[in-house]
Amino acid sequence: MSLQRFSGSAIVQPIRGCAMKLYRVNKLAKPGGVVIKKKHILATSDRHAIDQASDSPDCPVCDVLRDGEKVGSIV
Repeated sequence: MSLQRFSGSAIVQPIRGCAMKLYRVNKLAKPGGVVIKKKHILATSDRHAIDQASDSPDCPVCDVLRDGEKVGSIV
């Protein structure tokens, strides 16, 4: 997967044949706290989804979920 930066936002160009998975990023008020914002992202792996969430300025404290199961946290 190649990742390019353009004006501060990430443009993801998947390699042909790589399956993209849908992840939900829950922005939290505090670790283990109330969800204050939800957004969906596409990524090829759990690690890539966590990296995308941690690069987001909108996500100082977040949980990353795939199929309803937590795969990582940003604190």
